[in-house]
Amino acid sequence: MNKFLLPPLSRLRHNSTSTLACIAYRSAGCGGAVALTLCPMSLSPAVAHYAASGGSITGPAGTGGAGKKAAQVQLQADLNNDDDWNKFLQRDGLIVIDVYSEWCGPCLGMVGNLKKIKVELGGDNLHLAVAKSDTIECLKRFRHRSEPTWLFIAAGQLLNVVFGADAPRLARTIEQELRNEELARRGERERPRRAPHELTPPEQVAQTSLR
Repeated sequence: MNKFLLPPLSRLRHNSTSTLACIAYRSAGCGGAVALTLCPMSLSPAVAHYAASGGSITGPAGTGGAGKKAAQVQLQADLNNDDDWNKFLQRDGLIVIDVYSEWCGPCLGMVGNLKKIKVELGGDNLHLAVAKSDTIECLKRFRHRSEPTWLFIAAGQLLNVVFGADAPRLARTIEQELRNEELARRGERERPRRAPHELTPPEQVAQTSLR
């Protein structure tokens, strides 16, 4: 059995093992708040291997996962301010961004899946990044969330938003949006007209239900 210190689970909507495993990864750079004990067999293979190898998941930033952070930097651009954000959104093709808060960190547990998807499906038409919501005005609605958040953007338009660390769902969404973007580039499909700071229909429904 391995003990993980998780950050405060504020506004967490998914309690799946994959989401908790992803949050356990994120706690490498977070202050712990509650203790959760998980059987390694119930964790994602990446997290279970990391724990078994003696990797430190708890503690202050920089105490564990240095190798995985390096892999992430190679695969995903690091967007820390409005200038970074605006320049990255000028890229052609599908853009998939992992939005995180400074206290929690990006979803390192999905790096392996993203790398496989880019190599096998996306290639030069798929651009990946992590973006700090704390310092990017367009992402202020995602601040202080502990739940992994993925934005899908093309030609400056917000196509989709996916919450949680559900690897199969993320892969299916990337594959579908890549197909949609190819059709849009051929003039056979119209992209949604929605700026990245605007709410998607599911977000609007969720916001209404909270009132």
